[in-house]
Amino acid sequence: MGSVALTTTELLAAAQSILSEAGFEAFATPEVGAPSFAENARVWQNKYSVVMVATFETWEGLVATWADYQNAMVETISSYLSKGDSKAADGYLVLLTPGRIPPGDTSEANRIRSDTSRLRKLLGTREDVRTISDVRKVIAPLLPLSIAVGQHVEEGSLEALPRLLERHGIEAAATTAVVSAFKANEPIMQRLHELGHPQ
Repeated sequence: MGSVALTTTELLAAAQSILSEAGFEAFATPEVGAPSFAENARVWQNKYSVVMVATFETWEGLVATWADYQNAMVETISSYLSKGDSKAADGYLVLLTPGRIPPGDTSEANRIRSDTSRLRKLLGTREDVRTISDVRKVIAPLLPLSIAVGQHVEEGSLEALPRLLERHGIEAAATTAVVSAFKANEPIMQRLHELGHPQ
């Protein structure tokens, strides 16, 4: 037996909580205030993006009307933001539904996901958003990258280079010197010369 689907209200509330936690604010302008949208949609912004999250009771409802939400979002961005504002280029439309994609509509879902005309789209259906934490996964491309305190961070490519090249017979001290010079924006050949290596 399948799990109980999240409601559209729960999906919208989860998105609001996650976006607020990530520093997004309700979209508004000082002169006009918040734009009005349907009850199932909200708009947030940060200094990089403007995001509309719209929820739909069914997959069929989403397919039938998502373009209307895209048009409303594009119109909102055009009306409230100046043409020189960088936010205009970073518009996102997040489409969420507790409805299932019928087997024959998988290509339509893929078409929506890959359609980057006018706005970038993120799509979450019953298969994607079974829990509140799944909503975070769907909107993850909008969220800042974070590393938990105490989490091990992999060494960078430059730091790994001396060890990797030593396996192939290249002296680690020479590679370390080259990497160090590169990072310090110093002449690499001079550093090798100081080590006594031929240029």
